[in-house]
Amino acid sequence: HVDEDKRPSFFKSNLRSAGMMLSVGFSIVAGTILSFLLRGFLDIGIIGTILLGLLNVAVILGLFLVVFRLGTSGSIATKQLFLGAVIASIGALIIQHFGSIIMTRQLEQFGSIYGSFALALGILFYMFLQAQMIMYAIVTTTVKTQKDWPKQLIED
Repeated sequence: HVDEDKRPSFFKSNLRSAGMMLSVGFSIVAGTILSFLLRGFLDIGIIGTILLGLLNVAVILGLFLVVFRLGTSGSIATKQLFLGAVIASIGALIIQHFGSIIMTRQLEQFGSIYGSFALALGILFYMFLQAQMIMYAIVTTTVKTQKDWPKQLIED
């Protein structure tokens, strides 16, 4: 519960939400373009692939630090948000990796109509998994910051 005098105004709250959405969108587009360009123009081999993966982790980690910073109170230090950002970024990359493998292998088997339907359902499930991962990262950060353990991740 947040006291009324400590709540942000309507304008400030919506501005923070827009900033969060823009930072997520920009980071996803920038990471995708950077990855595509580096893979397309360079013969990077296994070492380059590993370095590109680490760069992707750094971009995603920066994204989640910005999003968590914009979405939390200024009284919480940024270093306290780092654990949640690491959990969210690693989870996002794992979901992205396995999701792309499953989608590319499974969509080949369907025709155009069923493939489009499967793609739409796959994207919705991907978004659900990402939202769950981000929620667990935020709960973990909150519990650690407020020293509120043991606490259940899922309420009964």
